[in-house]
Amino acid sequence: MGLLTDPSGLSQKAKYTKLLKRHCKLLCNLLFVAGVAWFAALSDSNFNHGTYFSENALLPGLVYSSIKKDTSNFAVNLQEELSRERESHQNTIPTAWLLAKMKQIGLDASSHNFTLNYPFGGGKVFTGNNVYGILRASRIGSTESIVISCPYRTSVSVHPQVSHSVPLMLAFADYARKQKYWAKDIIFLITDQEQLGMQAWLNAYYGNNDNSALISSDLHLRAGAIQAALNLEIQSFDLGKSKTI
Repeated sequence: MGLLTDPSGLSQKAKYTKLLKRHCKLLCNLLFVAGVAWFAALSDSNFNHGTYFSENALLPGLVYSSIKKDTSNFAVNLQEELSRERESHQNTIPTAWLLAKMKQIGLDASSHNFTLNYPFGGGKVFTGNNVYGILRASRIGSTESIVISCPYRTSVSVHPQVSHSVPLMLAFADYARKQKYWAKDIIFLITDQEQLGMQAWLNAYYGNNDNSALISSDLHLRAGAIQAALNLEIQSFDLGKSKTI
């Protein structure tokens, strides 16, 4: 009976096995040197930039969530109040209600008006009103700040509704005010007219009001130099319907 396997294949495998045994020590030394060289190369930003963490507190599993249920309940109550306000302010932002809530939370709150003389629309004029509040850092002077913003869209807006962003941001502001570890001011900004309101507010914050088309009023309140910004666009409190980008 003939063999079911090819004897030439067995002889070739044996040949490779003997070759590995013969040069086993040299191969181990080469792999050891290659491993050390690779670990040394990991210190270069070209290799580790994609997995680099500038803050150890951002590492998974090292942060304890301290936001309790009362904060989420506060956000739900604010959403119900805002829904009633939106019925009486279908085309405008409820400035008075937002200012009252920010001051009730304990923020330094103010409003900011702006006007756009649209140069390509046959003399069209767009007006808007931003609302912002500042949580002052308790551990340091107002030298640096972080902006948390969200757009306010009226019920007649052509863009997707993100009205849940406002109560969520206000609920976080109420939570953040009770903490003592902030080393930067936090600016909570609610913008009108989409990117136009943000641009007008930034122009006023940095004193760049030379644009004849976009006219911004002066800001009554200021914080430190802006180091980072986070924009919220939340369509629902249901996490199953939320997307993170």
